[in-house]
Amino acid sequence: MLLLAHIGITLGVALAGDQIFNLCQKHSSPTSPTAEASGTEDQTSASLQTSIARNLFDFRFWIIGSILPDLIDKPVGHFLFQQAFHNNGRIFSHTLLFFLVIFAIGLYLGISRKKMWLLALSLGVLVHLVLDSLWTTPRTLFWPLLGWNFPYSPDYNWTLSILWEYVHDPRAYIPELIGLPFIIWFIYKLIHEKRLGSFLRHGHY
Repeated sequence: MLLLAHIGITLGVALAGDQIFNLCQKHSSPTSPTAEASGTEDQTSASLQTSIARNLFDFRFWIIGSILPDLIDKPVGHFLFQQAFHNNGRIFSHTLLFFLVIFAIGLYLGISRKKMWLLALSLGVLVHLVLDSLWTTPRTLFWPLLGWNFPYSPDYNWTLSILWEYVHDPRAYIPELIGLPFIIWFIYKLIHEKRLGSFLRHGHY
């Protein structure tokens, strides 16, 4: 799974989650006289939920999380410590442990300080692990439970292998074609509605 697929599909998941939350909010809004009588409490609670959700669906951190494992592991495994990790670009940041640590800290910050950015980033990381089908390499996914060493990777030029995959392997470029429309639509939406600045500042479209 390469760059466009990771970013585009993760963005699609975040957009879907945001829409589902908005629909749930509309259906749960008070309509009965009793509910309207206690409107102040309900409005405060609804406002808090909306604020938390908007922070949770800060698309900037979903996007960063979607490529974070590769941003960390690829330079380390393929270039900086190639011999130590046997040219493996899926190491520490592709483990369930990495996700759980970020998720746990993000959950703490969300509950104690109502800061959801790290939780959003952790969900982007989770989507990355799913898209990479890490369950097919349990030694990496469940590290270090199955051993301290990561699996060996073939001794090849990683950059050239990406180009080869794009040309010869449909399994590489089909996910890219799935992710690309989400990216194009999102960029068009931001530019057409002049919300690019707002997105860069607040993470919403």
